[in-house]
Amino acid sequence: MLLILTAAEDVFGQPATEKRETEKPVGVQGKIGCRANPTRVKRLLITKPGLYENYLVDSEWEGGNRVKVTADNVTIRNCEIRNATGNGIGVFGKNTVIENCRIHHLLNSTYADQSDAHGVTGRWSNVTIRNSEIYYVSGDCVQFDPDRLCPLCGGTMRVIADITDPDILVQDHFFVATHHKQRMKGL
Repeated sequence: MLLILTAAEDVFGQPATEKRETEKPVGVQGKIGCRANPTRVKRLLITKPGLYENYLVDSEWEGGNRVKVTADNVTIRNCEIRNATGNGIGVFGKNTVIENCRIHHLLNSTYADQSDAHGVTGRWSNVTIRNSEIYYVSGDCVQFDPDRLCPLCGGTMRVIADITDPDILVQDHFFVATHHKQRMKGL
């Protein structure tokens, strides 16, 4: 059985006026994560443009940005980033594509004394996150932090993962975020 979810309202809260015959299923499509025989590393530092494909970044519970992108024009495809106390991918270059990746188990500290470990973070300019899963993180699945400087104007960013920003595109994605206990008060 195939379940297809579609919007009953448009972005302005008005009833959808058009019924499409070929609605696309919600969430990831096809195989994500590593393919057979991935290159296994504890940390991946990307300093040159290009395609980085089929890496298994098993951090063995170390911290820091486990995949750090400082080059422009980078594609990270069919990778799995897991088991860290730091961020999964730190993007500090322009024109970065993250697709068909699985990013999970980025957990810092304890439930009583939590610190952030985000799925994808950094200073961005034209980032696309497509057809990937990010889950079991003690921070945000995607966070481009308000205290980081904007690469375009040098000012302080005021958005956290605002997917309406023209420099961030999130497509066919699945997020599952854990929440800090402070966020859970009153729930």
